[in-house]
Amino acid sequence: MKEKKIAHAFVVLYHKMLSLIPKTRRGDKAYSVITFIIYHKRLPIKKFLFNDVLHQLKISGELQLPLRVFTTDKEFVKQYIKSVVGEKYIIPTTAILRSAAEVNNYNFPADCCIKPTHASGEFIFRKSSELLETDKIKKWLSLNCYLAYREANYRVLTPTVIVEPILFNTSSIKDYRVFCFQGKPRFIMLDLARNVPRSRKLYDTHWNEFECDTKKLRSLEEIERPKNLDEMLRVAEKLSAKFSFVRVDLYTDGNVCQVGEITHCHSRALESFWPKSYESKISKCIFSDNHKNN
Repeated sequence: MKEKKIAHAFVVLYHKMLSLIPKTRRGDKAYSVITFIIYHKRLPIKKFLFNDVLHQLKISGELQLPLRVFTTDKEFVKQYIKSVVGEKYIIPTTAILRSAAEVNNYNFPADCCIKPTHASGEFIFRKSSELLETDKIKKWLSLNCYLAYREANYRVLTPTVIVEPILFNTSSIKDYRVFCFQGKPRFIMLDLARNVPRSRKLYDTHWNEFECDTKKLRSLEEIERPKNLDEMLRVAEKLSAKFSFVRVDLYTDGNVCQVGEITHCHSRALESFWPKSYESKISKCIFSDNHKNN
């Protein structure tokens, strides 16, 4: 118990110290370098290594480009998806809630997915009219992802809650995260479960599995190649064309393909591979000829 209290106190102190770093471009760079060293136990100096590329993207100012900011927002990204690949790839919007009063007065569907448009990793799957944590939903409206993680593309987003139908009538939907470099799909991170316990599998674009994972999440379950994988990769390619390095998240039932979101800095450049040696192998898969100059 004493050890847990000490550990908790250390975490609180750690976040307090980070929060004192100025909210400026220079401060954001310092914050990113410090957190990178703490998580990876090394400096971000490898030119074409997965997390180092993400780190450079994070501190370069590129995340503040208007299109990066616009497509970070889960409401507005649907306009971009529609304009680039067509309306059929958009997840329908059931409602947009912009205030606590609207949350209080809204009659949420019996089955729906609820999430903030201006944040990452937060969501609620509601099934069969189960009781909702409306206080949690209202707290999202005061959440600022930039202040929490210093990702500049979140800094000016307006707090909003979006309500969507549950795709394919399942809350255990597979999340196909396609990493694209220079407008080409290079690597797929398949999240099998978003709730606890989480599990994950990593593939190249030919559906060859890598014998590794991130955060020790690798599933041993055999997963069939999606029937419409080629279509999914074409969609990801078109959506990524205007970005240097980006993650396009897709969902499919094998026939219908829809885009969940576009993620600009995966896990804030802080997610480690397991075993660590595989970061280099994954990086070669993504960055191809550029990697040999590292």
